[in-house]
Amino acid sequence: MVTRHRHRRRRQMSEINVVPYIDVMLVLLVIFMVTAPLMMEGIQIDLPNTDAPPIVGDPNNTPFVVSVDEERQIYLNENEEPVKDIATLQASIRAVLRRNPEAAFHLRGEAAVDYNFVAHVANKMQQAGASKLSFVTQYQD
Repeated sequence: MVTRHRHRRRRQMSEINVVPYIDVMLVLLVIFMVTAPLMMEGIQIDLPNTDAPPIVGDPNNTPFVVSVDEERQIYLNENEEPVKDIATLQASIRAVLRRNPEAAFHLRGEAAVDYNFVAHVANKMQQAGASKLSFVTQYQD
């Protein structure tokens, strides 16, 4: 009697093992959670003090912030590199207004900077189209 050996072919598994991908994702999540706060550095500006209460703005419309430090350097949105000149500032404002015509602008002038220069920057911002312009001060009770 001849016996036949049936050879059963193993079916290949067609499912993807996602466990290693989940491990990698969790490690990346932890890395980003630790490094994100370290990357949130900004320009330290000593703002003038006032007794005016803070204005609550629209939480959905983040303002475009222009900062002027004591050396008359102009910074955009907490960027650590100053802009080259007023024309670059105006071009940035026009680009923001093209994306969002309702954009709000905040001007942060350090307390020690000459008021004439801050007024000059505000004037150039308005010439570029920044109609919603606010001055930022430090609230002191």
